[in-house]
Amino acid sequence: MEIPIVTKYYLGGILFTALLCHLDLVTPYKLYFNPDLVVRKLQFWRLITPFLYYGSFNLELLISVYVLLNQFRHLELMSFRNRNADFLYMLIFFCSSLLVIDYFVRTAFLSSALEFAVLYVWSRLNPNMHLMLILFPVRAPYAPYGLMAIHYLLMGRSLNYELMGIFVGHLYYYLTEIYPRLGGKNYLEAPIILKRLFGEISETLEDITVIDHSRVENLSRRNLAASNTDYRNEERNEGDIDSVIGNSNGTTANDNNLNSGNEEEEIRLRE
Repeated sequence: MEIPIVTKYYLGGILFTALLCHLDLVTPYKLYFNPDLVVRKLQFWRLITPFLYYGSFNLELLISVYVLLNQFRHLELMSFRNRNADFLYMLIFFCSSLLVIDYFVRTAFLSSALEFAVLYVWSRLNPNMHLMLILFPVRAPYAPYGLMAIHYLLMGRSLNYELMGIFVGHLYYYLTEIYPRLGGKNYLEAPIILKRLFGEISETLEDITVIDHSRVENLSRRNLAASNTDYRNEERNEGDIDSVIGNSNGTTANDNNLNSGNEEEEIRLRE
């Protein structure tokens, strides 16, 4: 089974974090998002680890990883095919937005919210797909809301993660799909440096600009030299043509004089 690169590394990060927690090398208290510790203690890893923690190794973790594998893999392979940079940039946008929201909500871990945001984008980009919810097929656009109802009614869970995920997911979908259709610009396209990292482009715009300027300068010099050469050749050709015309005119005049002389001799002999 093909696993695209961004999905592979994200799921690998989840499993690695779970392994560290399972071996008691790291505790969840070192992983949750705390903006005060990020700023005062410079614990910058807390900007990433809240999206990687799903608990220790157990059956629930394996089920979560399997669900994530299907969602992320399908979205990256189908909707973002050959656009791994845009897929990663989407995840970066989700994480950044969720961190800003969590500054006010304080939910500690944000992996479920990120999962719901990805599910929402998948449901909007694949409206004809179906998802099984408790043995009932549900069309993709309604899947996030059906899953949210199951979490609330059957599991008694708070809907903070689900609402946060739907909000940032819809914000991304609006800015990348709806707004450009209305004549706006897609401001969430992956930057060039990220596309170059994935090999989607070979040169940055700055390199291309420098190369183009040098190419234009070289081409202008070559064209100028070629035009001067052509001009000289034209002058030579014109001179040759003039000489040929002059020779032909001289030959024609001589022939005319010779003919006129012969005619005069014939007239004298007749007389």
